[in-house]
Amino acid sequence: MFMSRLRLLPTTLIVLGLVTLLAASLLIPRASDLVGWVGFAAAIVAISALALTLAVPVHWLPAMALVLFVALPRALVPADGILNAVPVLSMIMLIWLVRRVLAATTAGPIPGGRSVTKIAIQVSAALFVLWSLFASATSTESSTAFAWLTSFTIGALIPILVADARLEARLVRTAWIVCGGVMGAYAVVELALQRSPLYGSIYSALGVPSAQHWSVYRAEASFYHPLYAGAFLAVAATLGVGLWLRSGARWPLVFGGVSAVGVVATVSRGSIVATAVGIGVAVVAAIVIEGRKVALRLVVVTALGVVAVVGLLNFGALNDRSGSAEAELSGGARDTGLAVSLKAAAASNWLGSGPGTSGISARRFDDGVIENSALQLLISVGIPGLALISVLLAGLVINSLKSKDVASAAALVTYAVCITGFNAIDALRGMHLLIGLLVLLTLNPATGRAGPGRSQPSALALSNQFR
Repeated sequence: MFMSRLRLLPTTLIVLGLVTLLAASLLIPRASDLVGWVGFAAAIVAISALALTLAVPVHWLPAMALVLFVALPRALVPADGILNAVPVLSMIMLIWLVRRVLAATTAGPIPGGRSVTKIAIQVSAALFVLWSLFASATSTESSTAFAWLTSFTIGALIPILVADARLEARLVRTAWIVCGGVMGAYAVVELALQRSPLYGSIYSALGVPSAQHWSVYRAEASFYHPLYAGAFLAVAATLGVGLWLRSGARWPLVFGGVSAVGVVATVSRGSIVATAVGIGVAVVAAIVIEGRKVALRLVVVTALGVVAVVGLLNFGALNDRSGSAEAELSGGARDTGLAVSLKAAAASNWLGSGPGTSGISARRFDDGVIENSALQLLISVGIPGLALISVLLAGLVINSLKSKDVASAAALVTYAVCITGFNAIDALRGMHLLIGLLVLLTLNPATGRAGPGRSQPSALALSNQFR
């Protein structure tokens, strides 16, 4: 069934394209006068994208969202108006949910079923949404709060509503590792050239200003900022190394290693630390779960770790940035941010000023940016909301480890560590998608020794369930 649908895909897309062109030929004269050619072109792209999400197999959609998140130039992705509340790529996850609900099928017995851990995950997510609704309703910035909650629910929490997404998780896991390797290699080339050959050229042609303002050049790939690139690549590196530790397949290690080098190319100290922490978690978990079975791999990863440490100590750009006045200012801003966060959180009696309002609340005490997502949550949803998110994340990690999926568990830890170093939760709503995809992975862990030719269950067997 899967192969027959795959063969029909080109024909389906051609038909949809012809329909789109026919509609365009009828609407162009009127629409171009009203919204201009640029707006009409954007509408045509949006219609075509919607048609594509309805045409491809449903289990492709989360991986498609990830690939588009990586490939599209971030500075050009629209984020105004309604797209601030529902980021454009998060809409793919919403379409995925609707199509999965309408399909109402599973790929056989679900590993773990309704375990205590999964129930705890669902309850903590539901309580977080309920608390956030209360905080939004009582906030002085309720429109901002409700918009943020909409974005976070659609981007980050939707996978919790799908009981069985093992095939989607398998595709997302592979896509993240492969995209990480590709973007890691691009970041290395970018650092060597001291410019972005592809995305920089696109931005230059469209008049988009460069984000580079640091004392050293920092690779940013498609993400328009080295911190965003570092967070994505850190997760890819952890997933690759973690999957190799568990399965022994070499390709994840290769792609994960390239991703790790890409992290270094961003010269993002927080991302480097997060990568080390994540891989450390994967190693410890593999030792506990597998014992002697991974002894040789532990030797290899230890040797690679030594090489990495030596390389970092001799990496000129990292040393220059660490000793620069810019780094001292950044460290001072983070210290100030902690004090300001505590004042802002106390001002709401530790109950939160409303989801997504941490920046507004903090500016009442200082003009600086709160460069810590955990502190942003403390201000916006208070101690109750932060506690519920912590329980949710802990439950997801435990759920993954219970199925011996050290890669997904460690990847979630990596991302959590990464975003404590910048304002990812409140200000960057498009990145809620990455949280959602990590939720998808940890809720649907890889239970077999997945690798080329050794996957379990097979893609064909699972895909036949989604007709």
